[in-house]
Amino acid sequence: MIGSIFIPISVSKAYTNRYKGIKHRKKTKKAWYVYGYDYDEWKETLKFVSHKISSLKALWYKKNLYKIKYYFCNDCEEELPYFSNHWYDKIKECGICESNDLDNY
Repeated sequence: MIGSIFIPISVSKAYTNRYKGIKHRKKTKKAWYVYGYDYDEWKETLKFVSHKISSLKALWYKKNLYKIKYYFCNDCEEELPYFSNHWYDKIKECGICESNDLDNY
């Protein structure tokens, strides 16, 4: 979709028929699913979505998962969330008051 960004949070393997009350056997088919947030840049909204993916894409998504972390700005005294993975550094300035006095945790 144009104008949206997918932020992966979790990757898991699940049964293809996920109905309530079904007892699965050992040879029941399974598929990989990725769960995450779809950020719409035009509406500025987050929407939780899931997609069925191949086993090769599952390995790539497992490597590039995001975590929700928080930082506390000492100047404006706000606790704000941000998405982070192992490729990005910590946030160095506040998004509201643009000060450098932050506590990342």
